[in-house]
Amino acid sequence: MHHQGQGSSELVFKDDQDFRYLNPAKRDRLNKTHFQGALVRSGASVLIWFLTLAAYEAGVISKVSFEGASVFNAYIILMNIPMLALMKRVRGKLVYEFCSYLINILEIFGYTGFIYFVGGFRSTYLTPIYAAMIFYVGVQAPMRYPLIITFFCSMSFSTMVTLEHFGYIPHQNMMFEYNYQWNMVLFILGVFTTVLFVVAFMSSYTAKVLRTAKIKLKEKNLVLEMTNKTLQQEIDERKKIETALRESEEKLHDIFENVTDALFSHDLDGTFIEVNGGFKRSLGISESDPLPVGLNIKELIPEKYKALADKYTAEINRYGRSEGFIRIVTRLGKERIFEYRNSLIRDEMGIPTGVRGSARDITERLIAERERMKLQDQLQRAQKMEAIGHLAGGVAHDLNNILSGLMSYPELLLMETPEDSPLRKPLITIQKSGEKAASIVQDLLTLARRGVSVSEVVNLNQIIIEYLNSLEHERIMTTNPCVDVETSLEADLMNIVGSPVHLFKSIMNLVANAVESMSREGKITITTSSRYIDKPLQGYDAIEKGDYVTLAISDTGTGMTEKDRQRIFEPFYTKKAMCRSGTGLAMAVVWGAVKDHHGYLEVQSEPGMGSTFTLYFPSTPEQIHRNDVPFSIDEYRGNGEKILVVDDVKEQREIAGKILERLGYHVETVSSGEEALERIKYKGFDLLVLDMIMNPGIDGLETYKRVLEINPTQKAVIASGYSETDRVKEALKIGAISYIKKPYLLQKIGIAIKEALARKAA
Repeated sequence: MHHQGQGSSELVFKDDQDFRYLNPAKRDRLNKTHFQGALVRSGASVLIWFLTLAAYEAGVISKVSFEGASVFNAYIILMNIPMLALMKRVRGKLVYEFCSYLINILEIFGYTGFIYFVGGFRSTYLTPIYAAMIFYVGVQAPMRYPLIITFFCSMSFSTMVTLEHFGYIPHQNMMFEYNYQWNMVLFILGVFTTVLFVVAFMSSYTAKVLRTAKIKLKEKNLVLEMTNKTLQQEIDERKKIETALRESEEKLHDIFENVTDALFSHDLDGTFIEVNGGFKRSLGISESDPLPVGLNIKELIPEKYKALADKYTAEINRYGRSEGFIRIVTRLGKERIFEYRNSLIRDEMGIPTGVRGSARDITERLIAERERMKLQDQLQRAQKMEAIGHLAGGVAHDLNNILSGLMSYPELLLMETPEDSPLRKPLITIQKSGEKAASIVQDLLTLARRGVSVSEVVNLNQIIIEYLNSLEHERIMTTNPCVDVETSLEADLMNIVGSPVHLFKSIMNLVANAVESMSREGKITITTSSRYIDKPLQGYDAIEKGDYVTLAISDTGTGMTEKDRQRIFEPFYTKKAMCRSGTGLAMAVVWGAVKDHHGYLEVQSEPGMGSTFTLYFPSTPEQIHRNDVPFSIDEYRGNGEKILVVDDVKEQREIAGKILERLGYHVETVSSGEEALERIKYKGFDLLVLDMIMNPGIDGLETYKRVLEINPTQKAVIASGYSETDRVKEALKIGAISYIKKPYLLQKIGIAIKEALARKAA
């Protein structure tokens, strides 16, 4: 029955300058205390053995019980030898504390074994042994020690009783039979445990009273000693010191009260002792109002951060000073963040008595910094998208020139190749490959915001139905047979002005993305509706009021994290398996297409909850005009009109020339705007086909402006790999008849040239 060591070791932890190791002098004192405890245990064990011997001689217990009890008595005595030897060699505080715990646990084990052999549950009258040990520990050590020891005592005795009751260990022979019911056993164990914890609390309270009284007595003695020493010195200098002290106090008080930061002091438990006006202002308390009595720092910390209060006090007690950040709730219920710095207040003996510190409200600064970081992130993302867009636009322009041959020459060759020729199939394959490559180029142009020509009245329901009946959708569903697609299309959906090709592709990309978000099976829902918007959407500060057509595609897939949701529309950003998602531009193409349609995008997604992509397009009251006239090459043949093709790329000139010659025109080609101007000075042409972008030299717009200076009636058709840019629109405004989008295809260029010449003839 021992534990002087724990209380002493706890004091060592607080006092020693070296936190990790025991002071040698204190270690010697602790070892002496442990040795005294071992003598007490051993003496008590010997006394108990003689009582057990008397019980055996009287026939109360059997020989086996006596022998078992004797073994555990001997164990309680002998365990002290290795433990005392071990603790003499221990220098670390934590290890020493562990060994102190171990002694008590071994002691509990010995008492439990002794009680079992003397009679087990029928010897519950012997459990005051536990209470005596707990009380001894309680008056020596902090409160957690007796509580922990009580827990082990209760668990040890209860375990022994449970094993005995259910027959896992045999009953020891006594004068009367064991016939207790389990409910009675539980009741007695409950009473036993309650009594032990009451003893633990009583012993801790007794220890606390003794320690408090000792501390107070020590403080009073220290004050009296200091007073006696200073009285003689103060007699002659009292007036001078009092005057200087009063002036100093007034000066410090003025500084203390007028500084804008929160200044404070509190005791070691966190209860405030003194605060300034800045502190009260920070908490929303009037400077004229007194601070609530007993206000503790834990009361100011939000509930979810209460644990940090203990960390705060532990840190200052351990290191003597601390600094960091802390969250405080003001009187108005607002949560504020403070940056603090403090240090321990020590008395003349160097003993910590409290904490003095300062704090500054940095909430607004953190909010501003967070907002700045957010804006910086948005700017970087926008700059990245712009840079990728420029890159994509340049690559797409060059690829368009390359793809013209892959798409135009097979078309010309197929017109010259008999139906039964073995060359037709390879030519068709080349042509289809070119079309697929052109589709990828179109994605790049959409990403570059140069590929969407929003000029046709369309109905989203019709485009959705067209997509659902397409080969593209059939391929997706064939590879994902466990995914169901449902539609909820508004019957009287309003029309929009848009590009059917890009809307079709956006729907396809969103459906493909939804399918890929599902591990195996799931459901995709496509919904359309007409909607009036009069307030900002989530994520948009400014949005035009008016009527919109919405397209929502929802899935039951894995959903996205906030990080993924923020980056989902970045080009090439994907978390899917390699080679599963095509070019990596699908969602970026959706983003570019929506922006080019002057629309808005809203994404709702949570991990495990699926995703919903909602697209908003401005509606139009215009109706759809049908003009499905079948193309016939004979209707667009020329009559030998002279056409000048101006293009800086040789292959483009050759392709355009061959197509136009095939259509019956007389064609000449030049490689620059400057060369075209020289040719026009001496020769007349019925029509010019002008490439918009030509390097080096002047571009198509500048060339046409100078052509009009030479011949104001000269007609022209503009060609470009992009959609209608501002320079294309300007060229059309000053007289160019139409615009042809590359790559050159026989039908497109044939129709454009014929219409341009017809308008000229008119």
